[in-house]
Amino acid sequence: MELVRKNIPAGIATLIVLALVVFAFVSCNGPMAHIVKVESQAQTPTPVQGGPGGQQQITTYKVTVTVENQSHGTGQVLLTVKLVDKSDGKTVAENTQQLQLGDKETEAVDFDFDVPPGDYDTKTDLRYPPD
Repeated sequence: MELVRKNIPAGIATLIVLALVVFAFVSCNGPMAHIVKVESQAQTPTPVQGGPGGQQQITTYKVTVTVENQSHGTGQVLLTVKLVDKSDGKTVAENTQQLQLGDKETEAVDFDFDVPPGDYDTKTDLRYPPD
């Protein structure tokens, strides 16, 4: 410390230490991910074999979730999408994907759910760090 005091003024030494602390914090910081858009669309129901009476209807719900990393940090996030029946609040389908997000990256992720025709809400959850 004696060498620092003799050769570098105290104000500059303080700025250098502060800059190093800020750099260490920013470089170790992971992504600051947010869901910016959710789109869901039901396809035309298709008859399939099985179920009572020998035949049932299945609808493919296509869900696209756009995730944006609003920071320079990078890392993995866990994205979960659920289809929830509006009539009883029960989850009828669920899928999870792990994403690797880079610096200020935006990524659109597609999910397909084959479920009986119905009226569904789309629920999403985004976690960092992933469990």
